[in-house]
Amino acid sequence: MDPTLEGLPTEILIAIALSLDGSGQRLNLLYTSRRFYNALLPTLYDVINRTRGYVVPWKLLRTILQKPWLAQMVHELSLPTTYQFYFPIDEDPSFEPWITSEAAVPTLRKAVESIFNGDEQETEHWLEKLRDGSPEVLNGLLMLSLPRLERLELEMPGYEFLGRAIRQVYPPTACGNSITSKRNYDNNNHDIITTPTIHLSRLTHLHLFFPGSHQVFLDPALAIPLFQLPSVRQFSGARFCLPSYDWTYDIMPSITHMRFMYCSFGNGAKPMIENCKELQSFTYLHTENDEYEDDSGTLFNPLPEILRESLLPSRHSLETLCLDFSTDTETNMLFRAVGSLSEFTALNHLHISAEILLPLYYDPERHGRVNLSLPKILPRSLETLHVEGLKSEKADHVLGQLSSFVKSAQRYTPNLRQVCVMMVKMVLNDATRESFENVDTESKIVCEFKGWVPILHDLARSEDK
Repeated sequence: MDPTLEGLPTEILIAIALSLDGSGQRLNLLYTSRRFYNALLPTLYDVINRTRGYVVPWKLLRTILQKPWLAQMVHELSLPTTYQFYFPIDEDPSFEPWITSEAAVPTLRKAVESIFNGDEQETEHWLEKLRDGSPEVLNGLLMLSLPRLERLELEMPGYEFLGRAIRQVYPPTACGNSITSKRNYDNNNHDIITTPTIHLSRLTHLHLFFPGSHQVFLDPALAIPLFQLPSVRQFSGARFCLPSYDWTYDIMPSITHMRFMYCSFGNGAKPMIENCKELQSFTYLHTENDEYEDDSGTLFNPLPEILRESLLPSRHSLETLCLDFSTDTETNMLFRAVGSLSEFTALNHLHISAEILLPLYYDPERHGRVNLSLPKILPRSLETLHVEGLKSEKADHVLGQLSSFVKSAQRYTPNLRQVCVMMVKMVLNDATRESFENVDTESKIVCEFKGWVPILHDLARSEDK
């Protein structure tokens, strides 16, 4: 073996490059030799994220369009869409970005025309927006120019032109099919100049988010094309409002995993979720701003029950369910119980707020229904149960129900392996803790607390004095 650094296997060189702090150091190493250049170049473009290095999006677009073979290397993209990130203020004010210059027009026109294939009106509209330096159009062109993109994090607002392009270019019967280039690129000859393959047929992970502390509205008319891409399997969203809308899809979404964090659903939740009929996991982290519009005059937020009804089409495929309403445990907002989950025959893992799982948690009048025991509410397939948001005044009652459920597990839920009480922001005495943790000694079901605050005996004695 060659004793020099260049003689090391490619896998080791890549590991060394990935251990470097930032893309700048990696770039310096890359330019030390032809061997390093060929081996390490994909590590610069595999994952493009502004937080992992200084990336100016318009410069990235220029590089991708002028050297389309580099576009083949990008698998993950996460960039903001705000103007100040696309055109940093630390640049020379007299410097004109390439994208707004006359020199860029031929390259940009060629790229945009390859997307819209003869639609002169839409082509000119995109070119005009690019000349104005629109981050949304630049973002859309960049993403459509990455044929092997698999993961996309898209800051809102920033999806309008991408959604328009998908809806216009790809008809419903072929949504997401690729428009491929007639020329193949050569890994060894990096000087091929051709329009890059333009498609999103490999996109499997899509995340829409708003970085601020408040929320923005998600326009369903422009977002639906993103959901209909047949390759997308995992969708997640953070801090957006979903308005009332008839989520009618030309093609049934292929999404199997959904996650919503601090989003306001309103009346848009049910039609959006129930159209995804093969969900395997669903996660919802509540925000106190989510106020469901209900004309019935009820004093209780019906969102937990609505989420359950929305998920019923996936009742035979859903394996993991998280309904976390703990952000409102200290407020006066009240929720209806989620209802029975016994119809979810594939459900293995459940993480849920005690308030919406246990109908006996509050007074019966609150729910307006006959109280059910846990063995009747939970599915037979359940393996793990995590309960969070427990309040001190209900601890003994809820722990008693969970203990009874564990004791009857062999009969009703034979696959149960763990019951965990999460986020216990309270004081429990040792007897209560030990009683719950040792409730089952025969079937080896683990009963435990996470976040439990024990009583400090020394402190208790000092208070007695």
